[in-house]
Amino acid sequence: MVAGAHLTEEQIEQYAMGKLSPNCCEDLEEHLLICESCQLSLEETDTYLVHMKAASARVLEAKEQPSVWDNIRGGLSQWMAKPLPVFAGLACAAAIAIVLIAPRPSPESPQQVTLESLRGGQAEAPFVEAKRAIQFSLDATGLPESPSYTANIVDESGKLVHEAPATRSNETVAVRSAAGLPAGKFMIRILDSKLELLREYAISVK
Repeated sequence: MVAGAHLTEEQIEQYAMGKLSPNCCEDLEEHLLICESCQLSLEETDTYLVHMKAASARVLEAKEQPSVWDNIRGGLSQWMAKPLPVFAGLACAAAIAIVLIAPRPSPESPQQVTLESLRGGQAEAPFVEAKRAIQFSLDATGLPESPSYTANIVDESGKLVHEAPATRSNETVAVRSAAGLPAGKFMIRILDSKLELLREYAISVK
């Protein structure tokens, strides 16, 4: 992606749908942190996906109502008995309606999670949904400067479960977990370019 250029509609949609690899996400997230226009486009895309998912659920619910489909089948029988030009027009209208209501793919958008660092004792860790993409926004106030940052997510036993590049913008560090996390309690550790621990954040997944 060219520096300073806005994200394309396709890039924003793929990102919102969680279809980009972690490497591709890094540049996009760095741009999103500083570009209000692309942030607005991403919010609009997320809203659209949520509405399409709700519409899809309503369509599936309607299919489970026998009385509705019995009425439709009865109506189709009557239409087929009409002269050909009338039936052809109705069939065309039905085809258009099907195209208009067919939902686009609507995977759940990433969970947006803002975390404060663990300072002055253990704070109560916020909960997020298991096995769903997470977009972390970590408080970086006072975080030491480094040419680059890495995020390690470890479980309660200290086992590494996810590692990803971390992008800093002013007082915020962005980290993405495209595949989400299993249920449990985890620590998000920010490391500098020498892989020295700078800060920790707590998260619970259920």
